Amino acid sequence: MPMPNGYYPIYHPLYKIPGVFDLHKRGRFKDRPFVTRNWDYRVIADLEGKAALFVVKLVEEDNMDPDTRIPYRFRIRETLLDLDENLGFKPEDLEACMLDTDIQESMTTAYTEWRNAYVPIEDNQTDIPALEKKIRTAAA
Repeated sequence: MPMPNGYYPIYHPLYKIPGVFDLHKRGRFKDRPFVTRNWDYRVIADLEGKAALFVVKLVEEDNMDPDTRIPYRFRIRETLLDLDENLGFKPEDLEACMLDTDIQESMTTAYTEWRNAYVPIEDNQTDIPALEKKIRTAAA
């Protein structure tokens, strides 16, 4: 699965293979591909240090490839959620990703655990310059 242009992965949780990120870049399928779960996420960033949450989900919906005009039954739906300067996001933003509440809760819990370990803290506040440097270095 390709990344959005100009972005690079800085974190990807461990997952059982095959997952939705292992599917081909076209993202359209006549039959449901075998994946261990229908969704996943990555934290991605550009070289300027802007971070986002890249969420993908395999959905069943009739769709047509615009180039070949071939109909498909399954497709990958991608959502890009901007992260604030502390790498935080609003849990309700996950509703745009079409994830049910159980998935939203487990994803938020796992993401928050990673974020708390990744974000540098100084005097009980996020060290923004250190975080930006860390993100730019990871993206490069």
